[in-house]
Amino acid sequence: MWGFAGVLAALTTCSGVTVAFWRLLIGALVYGVAFAVTRRGPSIALLRACLPGGVLFAGDIVLFFSAIKLTSIAVVSVIGALQPVVVALAACRLFGERWSGRELVLMGAALGGVVLVVVGTEGRSPDSLTGDLFAAASMLCWSAYWIVSKRARDSHGSLEYTAGVTLVALVAVAPVTLFADRGVGHLTAGDWLPIVLIAFVPGGGHLVMNWAHRYVAASLSALVGNLSALVAAVAAVPVLGQPLSPVQLVGVATAVGGVGLLAARRREQEPIGGEVRARSDGAA
Repeated sequence: MWGFAGVLAALTTCSGVTVAFWRLLIGALVYGVAFAVTRRGPSIALLRACLPGGVLFAGDIVLFFSAIKLTSIAVVSVIGALQPVVVALAACRLFGERWSGRELVLMGAALGGVVLVVVGTEGRSPDSLTGDLFAAASMLCWSAYWIVSKRARDSHGSLEYTAGVTLVALVAVAPVTLFADRGVGHLTAGDWLPIVLIAFVPGGGHLVMNWAHRYVAASLSALVGNLSALVAAVAAVPVLGQPLSPVQLVGVATAVGGVGLLAARRREQEPIGGEVRARSDGAA
């Protein structure tokens, strides 16, 4: 579901900030209807708990959709694929995990793969570097959001937490829209379908993953989410006409493969939050 976010955003003619605003507004309205039907609502305590995640989520989607407008889907997706490495490094710092020499080599291979994807892009414009930086900043926000959400799910339901994060993110993004190119109201008729699909498809992915956070180790869930880079890179070829060069194909395989092997080696580690240890057969 997440893999189609960048492809759908690239089909719009408006700015990345505008896409983020409408995606959050539609999502907030949908969750509002869900609360009305179930006769529940976000409490002050819930919104307070969602504040860190909501701000980080706002930064992630504004930077991500803005990056899509400046550089290729493959570059943005593969930079985002480093998120499991950042999550694992944070776990090392926060929870005292250790790294072996082989794991450090795999981490270096993943970083090298990202470099190949970036340098292998043909016809890069000066704006591409800005897009690369936006993508890197988005990945860092996303990694922090991942850990914050993992902890928040210990005490809050997935629907309530996702709704609260969406509302906080909407409030955070709204002032930024004042500086958006041509304003949030400048949409063409063809922009609405991709934006609505972003709200429901990748947006629905957030609800599903927030539910899974309580039951799946952070390193494993990050690995699964990392596959969205492959979905995006492959979907961009027929939908957007953004083919991958031979160098980029090697880079994608190296980056995603390095992250995958790294997460696989660490699947026996104690996961963040103290969930049941994942067995070698993949069960949790």
